[in-house]
Amino acid sequence: MRLPALGLLLALFFAISGCATPPSPSYDAFTRNKLAVLARSAGLARDGQQAAVASVADGLDRLRVEAGEGADPILAYQASRRVLAVAESRVRASRKRILRMDATGYDLFDEWSRELGHYDDAALRSEASRRRSEVKAAFALARSALTAAQSAADPLLTHLRDESLYLKHHRSASVVPPRPAKAVDPAPALARLQDLAMEAAARTDAFIAFVAPATLAPDRPNPTPPGAAPASTALPADDGFSSVLPPR
Repeated sequence: MRLPALGLLLALFFAISGCATPPSPSYDAFTRNKLAVLARSAGLARDGQQAAVASVADGLDRLRVEAGEGADPILAYQASRRVLAVAESRVRASRKRILRMDATGYDLFDEWSRELGHYDDAALRSEASRRRSEVKAAFALARSALTAAQSAADPLLTHLRDESLYLKHHRSASVVPPRPAKAVDPAPALARLQDLAMEAAARTDAFIAFVAPATLAPDRPNPTPPGAAPASTALPADDGFSSVLPPR
């Protein structure tokens, strides 16, 4: 007797499950704050980049101290390998975080664009479109700055690789010989990287403050993002993600 009853219960369960409808977009908006998710992703990208820049700067300092002219060639080469491994790992991790942030932003703005078609009220749709354009423009500023700083790390990684190879080829010397007079000085490239990373951090902070309600006082209105038009000016909505270019 129990088996038929159990079968009936399972049949009812699957019938009810098949009739269930997926939650509406408005329900999804209350169950998960995707803007907050994007803000957290941007913060992780910023922090990862700051760690990468610090590792590159620290690596260059260590090479000057431990692998300069007159240093023990074996110890100098070992130090260069450690420095290079740490710098490459941090820069690679930073790049992955930026790509993850980029993908999160693309998904959010694509979904937002599609959901504009769910409105019946034209005024509400227009306001939601304007808000999307504002948020997208603020994100594009942060994204562009992070990407520029990331690219600026590549020449310094190349310099660290050259240094390690140079030390490898002089392991049989009595001491580390002086670098050639025409060897590349990494100081200008490091200064540029640090400046770009500082700008990227500032633009990322501005984006996070603009979209993350938890960072604002309850009675404080949302600020206008840097580079965005005032709220009274409607920005043209577009569905492409990469078409928003930051001002130079």
